[in-house]
Amino acid sequence: MYKLSNKANFYMRLSALIMLILFLIIDLILAIYFPMDKFKDLGYSERVGSYYSYFTTESNYMVVIYFCLYLFDAHFRGTKPSFQTRLAVTVYITITMLVFWLGIFTAEQDPKQYSFYNWVSTVILHLIMPITMITSFVLTCGHNFVSLKKQHKIYLWLIVLYPAIYCIVILIRGHLRYLDYMDSIARGDVFPHPPRDTWYPYFFFDYSVEPDGWLLAAATVVVVFGLCFGLQYFYIWVNNLMYKRYQSREHRLHDFYQKVLRKLDKKSKNKHSKEDNKK
Repeated sequence: MYKLSNKANFYMRLSALIMLILFLIIDLILAIYFPMDKFKDLGYSERVGSYYSYFTTESNYMVVIYFCLYLFDAHFRGTKPSFQTRLAVTVYITITMLVFWLGIFTAEQDPKQYSFYNWVSTVILHLIMPITMITSFVLTCGHNFVSLKKQHKIYLWLIVLYPAIYCIVILIRGHLRYLDYMDSIARGDVFPHPPRDTWYPYFFFDYSVEPDGWLLAAATVVVVFGLCFGLQYFYIWVNNLMYKRYQSREHRLHDFYQKVLRKLDKKSKNKHSKEDNKK
């Protein structure tokens, strides 16, 4: 079977990475100059702020940054990012995929706000990128056993820190935009600013919705934290399972080689014994 050289493999991965970076740049430009209908009343700087307020955007940027580090570390230093870094990025992008396809996509949406490009972008950001990162994690894990006791001491909480900060910032940002909206109404503006559906990047964070918006927002925070904890345990289990399989395979290979060596040694001794008897 033909096998690519390390140099060819590096340039193929680099090309794919450049395409991903170009896609994210184009996605940002289109979000600024050709936004979805609900963002058209926002100024250019507000469109940028809204674009980066999405957990989807942030987690996909993390994936691209991770692949950059992985590619150059593996090629130039012969190393790769730490397991905890891989775990954190995989957990975040998995949350993006699960929340979108099981929560946002299944909720009532206005199909008119999505152009053909919006659908393509949605599939790339919420399906292709998560699957790529998850696959990368599975293929590169299992080289070391991860102790849950050590994970509980520090890493479990460090990985949860980012989603916690994200939720807090988004809730504060949404409340400030709500206050701007109320001031706009008090001034008698015909079109209060900012539009209500741009206060929060995701509808389930809007706790101002009557009568139970706060309940949905609280439930969302609980779900996000539950996913963050649960996915860590799941991927650690996958890592340790792969580790045991690698160890088992190495033991089988070791036993096989030892068996072959014993047979060769036995044959060699028998040969020498026959030669001695002939003398």
